[in-house]
Amino acid sequence: MYLWRARKIAWLIVGFVFSGVTVSDLAADVSVTGSLSSKSIIEGELLRFTLNVNNKTGTSLKNFRLLGPPDSYQFQQIYADSGQDSPHYYANARDFSQAKNVLFPAVPPGASYTAWGYLQSTTNHKAATLSMVTEWKPDASTSLPSSLAVSLGENEVKSCLRADWERFSGFTKIFAIPVVLALLPFLLSWKLKHRDDRAETLKQMLSQSLEYAAKYYLPVSAASQRLRGALSDQPNPPNEPLAFYYVIYMEKRMDEQKKAVGGFYFKDQPAERLASKCWKEYAEAIFGRNSQDDFNRGIQACVNKLKSRENYDAFAKRLEMKPDKTFQNADAQRAWEAFQIKLNDADLLAAILLNLNTFEAIVDFEVNRPFENWYGAQPEFIVTQEVKTRLKQLATQLGFTLEERKFVDGAKIG
Repeated sequence: MYLWRARKIAWLIVGFVFSGVTVSDLAADVSVTGSLSSKSIIEGELLRFTLNVNNKTGTSLKNFRLLGPPDSYQFQQIYADSGQDSPHYYANARDFSQAKNVLFPAVPPGASYTAWGYLQSTTNHKAATLSMVTEWKPDASTSLPSSLAVSLGENEVKSCLRADWERFSGFTKIFAIPVVLALLPFLLSWKLKHRDDRAETLKQMLSQSLEYAAKYYLPVSAASQRLRGALSDQPNPPNEPLAFYYVIYMEKRMDEQKKAVGGFYFKDQPAERLASKCWKEYAEAIFGRNSQDDFNRGIQACVNKLKSRENYDAFAKRLEMKPDKTFQNADAQRAWEAFQIKLNDADLLAAILLNLNTFEAIVDFEVNRPFENWYGAQPEFIVTQEVKTRLKQLATQLGFTLEERKFVDGAKIG
């Protein structure tokens, strides 16, 4: 234990000495905050952590990485969200190590990025503060790497035996004699307590899931559906200005979701990966890979200008849409002209519509999953043949295992 604490202190010292700058300089220019999902876990459980990186400097941070996990822990799955694309995914510590523990190849000036993942303890330990050290290289060939120690919070890893004993001793402190003299009433009381705890847990899970669904997931899915409708020529001609609005609106809602909760959190991890992959495929189709072209820069400027929850009329007014469907606002007009060129590409439109349709199917199904435990009814995953084919393609691209493919195989055509 003393060795474990000494190594932790060494990590903290390295974070401030190795960087070559003062603590106040780091706080003013680059900030990294961390958190843990729980203050106590049982051996074998995974512990979720979250990191938020904010670059307030005037230069890009290159190869932003973690030097290693907290002492007595190992990395498991890692997700790194760098903006428009879906989070980059590392399946295990080996994959992350092969990438040299790099979370973000670059963090541009003024950017705020989020990473999250899971840690697995290698030994049990008492409550202690977990820390990690981040490292990056300023965007200058002569600059030395800088680093910063990040406190994630306090955590304790209990053995299964200890966890069971604590639950048991909580009862025996009050009911020692009844436990000894009347074992049967005690067991009945424990069973009722366990059932009440489970009901309360399910109630909290349902409440949290409903909050995420109402605030983030369903609005994005609804916007996706309306974007598909605006781009479709059945039964009416496409409504190009409305489609342009929903492209911007969806980006606005996804930005809010990433900043608030980090990404998608569903009952099944394969569903999370599929939804993220669909969004990435949609984004690459409509935005391309050049984030500095007229369309991307114009859309981002419109996203920043658009207020949350603004409808189409407010959008048109704010960006100064003229009667001839052009814009007085220069950023909007530049993006609008590039958008019209994309609408003439039939293959591009087909890819956008298919990815959006698949994305909606996953999100709409998963937001109803919490009710499965609450009501004891398994909802059915009903999709079109086209969507199921796309799900199989995405599962292959993501390298799903046979166990993970059960999510896709369980989809029914309807």
